[in-house]
Amino acid sequence: MKKQLYCAALAALFFFTSGCALLPKEEELPAPPMVSADTTQSYTLATVSYQDLEISKRVRASYQPTGSETIRFPLGGVAIDTIYVKKGDTVQAGDLLLSLDMGTLLSDIEDANYDLRQAELNLRALEENYELDLKEIDLRIQAAEEGNKPALESEKNVLTQNYERQKESYENDRYVASLSLNELTAQKESRLIYAGIDGTVSTLTSLKEGDLTTRGDIFVILSDLSSSVFLVEGEDSVYFPVGSEVVLDAGSKQYAAVSVATDKENTAYLSLVDPALDLEEGDVGQVTVVFDSREHVLAIPSEAVRMAGEQPVVYQLDEDGIKYVTEIETGLDTGVFVEVISGLKEGDEVIAK
Repeated sequence: MKKQLYCAALAALFFFTSGCALLPKEEELPAPPMVSADTTQSYTLATVSYQDLEISKRVRASYQPTGSETIRFPLGGVAIDTIYVKKGDTVQAGDLLLSLDMGTLLSDIEDANYDLRQAELNLRALEENYELDLKEIDLRIQAAEEGNKPALESEKNVLTQNYERQKESYENDRYVASLSLNELTAQKESRLIYAGIDGTVSTLTSLKEGDLTTRGDIFVILSDLSSSVFLVEGEDSVYFPVGSEVVLDAGSKQYAAVSVATDKENTAYLSLVDPALDLEEGDVGQVTVVFDSREHVLAIPSEAVRMAGEQPVVYQLDEDGIKYVTEIETGLDTGVFVEVISGLKEGDEVIAK
């Protein structure tokens, strides 16, 4: 009996000690996922900061004096005698601006004047002598006997014929002298340059007294600066209603102007407040037209803002480098920077791209 109990106990012990080996092996659970920053993705960050924002447009304008006169050298190869003006001078119509070297013109004009006066004196003396001789022979004819009158009449005819021939010669002398004087006077006048309008010397030749001229080159430009304007043509003219004040950038300078007129040809006229002696016809200026602006507002790059439906959002990184979404309220968007009304504070960083 004891032997049977002993065998049963051994069998039971064998079963339990070998049973674990006979059962299938238990499946190992996977390790919990590790959350970490994505080291394969790099971002460009932008810092939220205070900025001045502006939506604007640069508009082109061209300078045009409403009244101007361009005077060119009428002759070439002639030395400059005297320049009577300098750039910036104000002149009146008829003022002498320039004289060119006259050469022998003045003495030639004196000689022509003398020849003309001499021809006129000869003609006057001829007429006076003819009238006296004619009266004398008429008296002789009246006092002569009938038989002698034909000879006196013939003498009178010869006197008249001689007078007519001499008169024609003197008249030709006078005509030639007059032509010569007119031509010489015209040459003199061509060497004297006068202002044709009231205005200001806006452009002046760089030549000096004694330099030789080149025919057709510009000597001077006179501009009526009291009404000089910049013209804005085309669809941009609508930005300048009459009375609007603007600042024009031309070259390295700025010029204050006021819109004084617009027309049906889509042209706005921007009249300068002060004369501009350094501007020339055709010079280009630009006006900045501001449509909207904000001063000292929080802003971020426009490319940093995404839309979740109708809600603007930005992406940020937490301290572990994990990207998360932040809802924001935006304002003015210039296309480069956008105003942040709420959702971010100065110094925050957002993912720009």
